[in-house]
This record gives sequence, C-alpha cells and structure tokens, in this order.
Amino acid sequence: MLLALAGVTGVGKSYYKDKLVENLGFEKIKIITTRKPRIGEKNNDDKIFVTVNELQDLRDKNQIAYEFDLLGNTYAYTYEALNSNKNTVFELHYDTIFDFKKVCPHLCAIYIFPNDIYIAKAKTHERHLDFKVEHDRLLEIDEHYRRIKSDENLRNMFDYTIYNNYDKDSEDELINLVNRLINKNWGLFNMKKDYFTLDENFERIIKKSLPDKAINSITSITTWWTNIVFEVCTNCGNFFFRFPRDDFWIRTIVKDYEFAKFIYGKTDFNTVKLELLYDNNRPFSVHKKIEGTVLASKMNTMTLDEIKIISADIAKFMFQLHSLEYDFNSIFNTQNVGLKLVDFLDELLNIHVAKEDMEFWTYNEFINKDHSILVHGDLNSSNIILDDNNHISAVIDFGFGGFGNKYFDISRIIGRCHENFKEEIIKNYEMLSNEKLNLTVLNNEIDIWNNIDNAYINYMRSIGIYK
Repeated sequence: MLLALAGVTGVGKSYYKDKLVENLGFEKIKIITTRKPRIGEKNNDDKIFVTVNELQDLRDKNQIAYEFDLLGNTYAYTYEALNSNKNTVFELHYDTIFDFKKVCPHLCAIYIFPNDIYIAKAKTHERHLDFKVEHDRLLEIDEHYRRIKSDENLRNMFDYTIYNNYDKDSEDELINLVNRLINKNWGLFNMKKDYFTLDENFERIIKKSLPDKAINSITSITTWWTNIVFEVCTNCGNFFFRFPRDDFWIRTIVKDYEFAKFIYGKTDFNTVKLELLYDNNRPFSVHKKIEGTVLASKMNTMTLDEIKIISADIAKFMFQLHSLEYDFNSIFNTQNVGLKLVDFLDELLNIHVAKEDMEFWTYNEFINKDHSILVHGDLNSSNIILDDNNHISAVIDFGFGGFGNKYFDISRIIGRCHENFKEEIIKNYEMLSNEKLNLTVLNNEIDIWNNIDNAYINYMRSIGIYK
C-alpha cells in the first residue's frame, strides 16, 4: 500500500508517519531534497539531502519518478521508492496531488485538517526556524488553508479526510482508518483508480454508454459528496448517471445495484431498475428517469387528505419490503461493505464525519438490536417520487440497503417528513403489521437520524460543499 499524508505545516504529518511505522509496520519513503540540512539534521529514514548536481545525476539515470519545487528547493521521489511492494508512507504537498495521482494511480491520499489552524502555526513556531523560513512557512499555511477550503476539485483528489485535534482520539482515528484500508487490500484492488473525479471526460463515458441514442444535453446535478451525477436528455427519454467519487461510495453503488435488483418487482411499487456499467473497471450506475416529483418538494404544502394518501403508500412499501423473504447468501455479490445497516453507518460516519460530531453514535448499543429484515436504510423524503395523484411513483436509492429492523426505516422517513405524517405512517404500519410500535424506540431512533443528518451537514460545510 502506498499511503500519502497531506496537510498544512504543523498539522502532524511527521508524527502520524511515526505512529504508522510503530503501530502498523509501515516504512517511510525517503524524499530527496536540495534543501540545506538544518542544524543537527542529516540523512535519515525519510530525507536524503543532495546537491543540485547530485539530483541532476539521478535524473540522467532516469531514476526520478516525480519532483517539485517548494520555497526555493527541489524535492523528488524515485521510481523504486514509489513502487515498493511493502506498506509505505510519505508526506505529500497538497499542490502536487494532481500530478501524483497520474504518476501513482494506486496511491491512497489522506488529507489531515487541523481542528485549530492556530495550533498548527504554533507548532511551526516551535521548530525554531530561521526567521525568513518561518515567515514563509506561516504565509504558506494561510495560502494552503485558503486553497483547500475553497477548491472542491482539489479536495476531491484526496481519498479520505480526517481532523487532528492533537490528541489520542485523533491518532486512533487515523490508525483505525489505515488499518481498515490494509484489510481491504487497498493496494490490490486500487492499482487503477477505482472511483471518479470531477476532471473526467464524462461526455465520452456517457456517449459510450448510450450508443443507440441521440444525446441532446448533459446536465450536472448537485448531490453533495457521495456521487457525481448527471441527467442526460436523449431522443428516448432522460437518464441519470451516477459516478462514485471515492472508495466507500464505489462499494456502495455496487450494493445499491445488487439490492435494487433483488427487490425489483417484489413490492407493489416501482423501485427502479438500475444498470451497472464500467469504465476502465470502475463501476457506475444508470437508470431511466422516472417522471414525478420528490416528496421533499411537496410535503410542506400538502393537505391532510393528501398526507393520508402518501402516508398509507409509505407504510405499505415499508411493510412489504420488511416482509420479503431472502437467502442471506443470494442477495449481494459486492464485497467489503457492511450489509447490516449499523455496520455500514459505522464505516460511513468514521470516514466522513468529524469525531466531535459523533458523540451520539452508540454503535455498541445498535449491534445488539435485531437485524433480521431487509431495510431501505435511507428512506427519506428525497428518495420517494410521487405521481400527480400523490401516490408513490417510485422509491429510489438503495445504497444504504441491507439488514436491519423496521424502526430504522420508519424513524428515518418520519424524521425527514412534516410532523403531520408521523401519526398517519404509524397508524398505517401498525394496521398492516397487526402489531403496535414501541414509540420510545421509534423516537430515540428519530433523534439519532437527525444527529446523523446534522453531522453530514457539518462535514459538508467543513469541505466547502454546504453553505
């Protein structure tokens, strides 16, 4: 596994490298630099100091895979170092990520944000650098921080983001994340870039996927950070394309396809027939647009009679889904993604949510709950499409689908709907199941889903997606 750590000066990259060496057996990649050694500094396990002429000699021997200039000095990596078959780690300057991903498509890059930028500056001051060097470093911290916060394309080049609060919890978060990546054999299945970035030639991919259709327009659709989505208008109707933007969502989109395929036609409702396609072994999904309006855009103006209609449909869909019989081994073909909803959420929150926003997440409590039925997992008002008569036209987006209990779905949809829906959904579900719901459990899980949503929003704000 080739692992890169990036972040502003003083964020703890060197410290974390040492911890990965100590805890997980990583080896440091040596960077070659023309920078003059500081007082007492010499060649070590992650730096080799060379002269300009010595660096040129390595170039002439075609040993340099990548080099860049920073603050008046040149830094370089050899082909041998970047293509080791061992677990290796190095520090990556954020501005080189675009080039590094081309040179090393198997690279896993983690960006480390400081929870407090002033601590990073204080850590830089503690190095007792030359006055001009420290001044330049502090200016570079400000420029770096401004760039990473404002440039979505730059942030999306990194595979994972974590926050450093300069404590043991932050250290454990990084160690646990990297350990999971090792267990998933990152270096084996990610030798080629498995996910999509915003600089792709999506027009080429889309046209290749619809060879017998005339394309009139391709429109980008904002969907936060999970997938890059396009609506494509053709002479045969409109299609939605979803391209996952990191490793976690690429596994999720395969699960979405497998789950939707299994339940298709098994309820009274359209659950979307997805098609899973590949570009250079990277999966993405396509489905034809279903006409209608999402519940989220209509629910606040609905009459009580209209609410009764849609609430009955929602309860019926959930009950039919929860009642489906299945063979545990025949539903999913995808690997390395949680099939229990709580396991899936645990990985999602650990990767995409800051630790301070996860105090609500009581995973140990959830693993002891029943996980014996199929659940949608993310049954919110944006995933329910209505026809003109306010009946369900389709239920979409089964990326969270898996094994759970009825309260997961019921609490999710109630928590994301107008308050007038709650009583009607509960009444209809109890009537269909001939069993009373435990309102204490239901309300507790509504609160948990609301906390998850708030944590999502905080995460999206932190990376500049959500204002």
